Amino acid sequence: MFELQNFDVAAFQKKFNLDVRKLAGAEKITKELLRGLSRDVLTQLHTNEDIRPTNAVLRALTPLNQKVWIEFMKAFSGFKFDAANVSFTEKNKGTYGKARVASEEFLEDEGNNIWTWAAENVEVKAKEFTLDAVKKGMENFLKKADKNGFSRDDVLMAAISAGFTQADLIAAMGKLAQLAEQAPADAANAEQAQAAA
Repeated sequence: MFELQNFDVAAFQKKFNLDVRKLAGAEKITKELLRGLSRDVLTQLHTNEDIRPTNAVLRALTPLNQKVWIEFMKAFSGFKFDAANVSFTEKNKGTYGKARVASEEFLEDEGNNIWTWAAENVEVKAKEFTLDAVKKGMENFLKKADKNGFSRDDVLMAAISAGFTQADLIAAMGKLAQLAEQAPADAANAEQAQAAA
């Protein structure tokens, strides 16, 4: 059983520092690899028009880097992008010629790569925090909890232990009571409106 008082802070700090350095190194490696790959894959694409390497890189990336790769390749590949299957498909005959010229011009400068292009062309926005997103997240947690044999009261206790106070719970229960009282009145109003129509 997990016991908070047995937590070894010194061991954590040592492991944590090492893990953060590894993480930073991995991110640096990813950026460096993409710096070269972006140029190599673009050159290969316009040499033999084979889109498979473009899609292989796309599948290997994290979601955030995928977004940048997709926008980069949309700008320079001249191939159609299938959003449903998250892949580039066939040459777009209407735009390929322009994309090839743009790609050649871009590759003329050896300093150009996906990151120099992204700095000027990609705006990364954090997802907006909404209560609907919280609700959807909780729905997903409940599905996973059900699938893994956890009761809903255990899930609720885990959520509460994340930082809710007794006052938070009392306020939420008050709002639930108001909603329960309001529901019959809303249903009656809806029936009256429907009858009048």
